[in-house]
Amino acid sequence: MDRWNWTFQVCRYNVYFSTEISKIIRLLHDKIENMPPMHLDGNTFLITNKVYYKANLAQWGADNKKHDQMGTSEDDIDAKQFWILEEDEVHPGFYYIKNLYYNKMRLSKWGESNDACGMCNGRHNYEHMWKFIDEGDGYYSIYNYTFPSSVIMKFGSDSSSWGTRKVTKGNKSTNANLWKLTPRFEAKPEAKVIWWVDNLQGDTDVNY
Repeated sequence: MDRWNWTFQVCRYNVYFSTEISKIIRLLHDKIENMPPMHLDGNTFLITNKVYYKANLAQWGADNKKHDQMGTSEDDIDAKQFWILEEDEVHPGFYYIKNLYYNKMRLSKWGESNDACGMCNGRHNYEHMWKFIDEGDGYYSIYNYTFPSSVIMKFGSDSSSWGTRKVTKGNKSTNANLWKLTPRFEAKPEAKVIWWVDNLQGDTDVNY
């Protein structure tokens, strides 16, 4: 093969491979575009802030309508950081948010102020219902049913710095009110051995 024929063959193969790669990229793009949305109803998630990306929404107490009974945690993942979503059968698209550990309570907003939110028990009502707006890249804004412009937000790095914020034209949404949903079985809880002893031989005194 002379030099010009060889150059032509190389160019032809380059064009062929470039075309094939473009086809593959288009196929992948179409697959991503047509992926079904994440199924929320009945599933359990970690809910993690976008700005404070180590901070998971968490509950650590069961007092009714107490803002300080929940917040965010950066500790090792446990049941208190997982949340069950249950869709309301009469209002599709709105969900009750229940903690996996304290699973008799629901996240609620009972007033206009930013800290008038927390966990509630008792009968179901509209204040307990939330809408998840897909903002892309796995992040959601979470709006209340009764206060439809109020979105769950993290205001700072402290575990207690959370609440709701009213989103309006003059008070726009920010990354601090975006939350990533990680399904329970994709998360990686860690177990730590606090205390252990092998007394199978009966020759070690065990003191509690």
